[in-house]
Amino acid sequence: MCIKLCALHKSSSRKAGVSTPRWTKILDAYHHVRELVLNTPRVMADTTIQLFELNQRTLIQWFQQRQKSQEMSVLTQGLGPANPIPVAPEQLPPPQEQPGVVQATSGPRHEFVLPPNLLGQAPVLRPGRRPAAAATRERPIAPAPALPVVPAPAAQPMSAPGMLPFFIINPGMTGTQLLTSSTGPAPPVPAPPPVPAPTTPVSRYTERNRRRRARQEEEGGVHKRKYVRAVTYNTCSQCGQPKTKEFGHSRHGSATFCSRASNGKTLEEWLAEQREPK
Repeated sequence: MCIKLCALHKSSSRKAGVSTPRWTKILDAYHHVRELVLNTPRVMADTTIQLFELNQRTLIQWFQQRQKSQEMSVLTQGLGPANPIPVAPEQLPPPQEQPGVVQATSGPRHEFVLPPNLLGQAPVLRPGRRPAAAATRERPIAPAPALPVVPAPAAQPMSAPGMLPFFIINPGMTGTQLLTSSTGPAPPVPAPPPVPAPTTPVSRYTERNRRRRARQEEEGGVHKRKYVRAVTYNTCSQCGQPKTKEFGHSRHGSATFCSRASNGKTLEEWLAEQREPK
């Protein structure tokens, strides 16, 4: 039927300035014939014709495949098969028959060791709980590194009576022995070496931005004024007090709660109102 309809409608048509595609006309004719067949019980009972539902995409694919098969048949007309079936010049031996029973081998049989069946033995836990076996498998705590043992300095003989020894602990866990006199002034104590202050780690992007700003300031000769906050806190427009927790203020998003201007409403009630979906 599709071949007859394609031969009947060969191109699109235009009527009153409206163009009707070829496939639309073929589908309209096909659906019209299908409705007539389905709505006629005598035709359905006396014939075995089957008209399935058809859309434009299926119709176009069928038409293209039919055109390709026709072109292939025209091009291969008069040619032999590309891959002929090979035929042996002599009679081949008959195929081997498969034995009904597999013969046992002479070697030892392999025994499969299966894990035990733990069906129904899993513990029933509440949400957020871990099983006891998982709770015991904690990561061991690594022992703290031991401090180096500094040997005690050997005792030095007193050079003169009345000299008192004492030790100075340096930052590097080393000791220095000094001799002082109980009658004379104490010798000057050497100052310990300065300990470098710990530096805060800064990312490489921050360092790059700092160098770029410093280079721009050096090239332009204009230094940016550092921002200095004029006040240490913001002032509430309702009570005039600082917007801090100590003065009964709280914040949720862009809204501010003031305990003095809340008309007896508590902070929990105000937060519940703010968190309600709007």
